[in-house]
Amino acid sequence: MSQRIVRPVLMAVTLSAALMTPWHASAQLGGLGGLMGGKSSSERAPAGGDVVAQQDQLVKEYVAADRGVLRGQAKMAEALGLKQRAATLAATADALTSGSTQDNLSEADKVVSEGNAELAARMKENPELDASAKALYKEGLLDTAKAVRAYAGLKSRFDAFKTALSSASPMVLPKLGAGSYIVRSFPGNAKNLGSSMSMAVDFARSQRIEVPKDATSAI
Repeated sequence: MSQRIVRPVLMAVTLSAALMTPWHASAQLGGLGGLMGGKSSSERAPAGGDVVAQQDQLVKEYVAADRGVLRGQAKMAEALGLKQRAATLAATADALTSGSTQDNLSEADKVVSEGNAELAARMKENPELDASAKALYKEGLLDTAKAVRAYAGLKSRFDAFKTALSSASPMVLPKLGAGSYIVRSFPGNAKNLGSSMSMAVDFARSQRIEVPKDATSAI
């Protein structure tokens, strides 16, 4: 075989081998993922999930549940004559978005806690509600019950993110502030929400307000 034929054949074989090289060999040169703007390995959870994406989904669902609590509280507060508190709760619910930061979430939870305290104090006074107030209270009770169920539905996502967070790279942690806040606050918030829901149901019964099945099943 002449040298003219051998050289093209060798070049073709070399090129074919290069194209068939396993991906980990290219990783030694920096990796195509990094060059193309893909997620770095430090942003991926060890089980194969993207920890930042896990956080985004957790925050989205947590915010939805929080908004439900706030709106439910707002209706109950208005029914009980706490108009200023009702306005604050409603405004906070409207301000929450799926892209909320740690500060936004913390502020919303603070408003929920303050709302619970003011509602509890008002309920202890045992005010007599008229028909329209009872109807509004019932709506708020139902909204809150749905939010409690949403909180309960967060458990598997919460557990998965908590596990991913425990092994996340320190380089990624600054991006995980909102998720880290939820990991710290979620258990206590869920417990407090259950207690406030029970109190709201007891008050409804004392006022002879029909309690929706969703409300009793959420306790």
